[in-house]
Amino acid sequence: MEGKEEILRALLEGGDWNGFKPLIEDLKGSEYWPLILERLDGLKREALYKSSIHGLGHIERTMLLGALIAHAQGLPYDEARLLLCACAYHDTGRVNDYWDTEHGRRSAEKLAGLCGLEGEELKCTQAAVCAHSMPDCDMEETVASFKAQDMQKALELARLLKDADGLDRVRISDLNTDFLRFESSAELAPFAQFLYAAYEAEEAAADKLCKATKKAKSFCKKDINYA
Repeated sequence: MEGKEEILRALLEGGDWNGFKPLIEDLKGSEYWPLILERLDGLKREALYKSSIHGLGHIERTMLLGALIAHAQGLPYDEARLLLCACAYHDTGRVNDYWDTEHGRRSAEKLAGLCGLEGEELKCTQAAVCAHSMPDCDMEETVASFKAQDMQKALELARLLKDADGLDRVRISDLNTDFLRFESSAELAPFAQFLYAAYEAEEAAADKLCKATKKAKSFCKKDINYA
């Protein structure tokens, strides 16, 4: 498990991004780069839903996609910070991997303890997380129910989160860019596909290394017992 927890960080620091290298280099030169690293290092993995579909891999990829969308949209730093918090913990309220419009609300209830937010920042982020699992037609009503002073800011966060989350639907072969809310998000679709493939390859390599290490330790233990 330890190796798996370093997959995105390893990719960011030394991955082969092929034609997407300029995209990553541009992110590295922005104010969002230290933010994504900080959020990855501080990610409370024990709070994440344990799943191959909505678990750690999905969360890490959604965080990176969120950072890239924030950069493309020129999102103010403080709002990008809230977006990455939402990306990190938007699925903590899940109880299964199936259609569940209420998991966003359950996730929103956990945000204060996970992100340390309060006041207006908490309301905006909770609104975004709650709305991400609801149909778009219910978004404004859902966001309004959290009574954030800046309704437009809360709505924008909700839409940005939905796009970052939606881009990783490539993992289930169900991404339709027509449903994304920002043009810059749709432009990231090829990268989202590449990221998922790269992440899967890195994860498979980590699994192989983990199994080899366990096997080596097992043989070592047998030798010690025999001696």
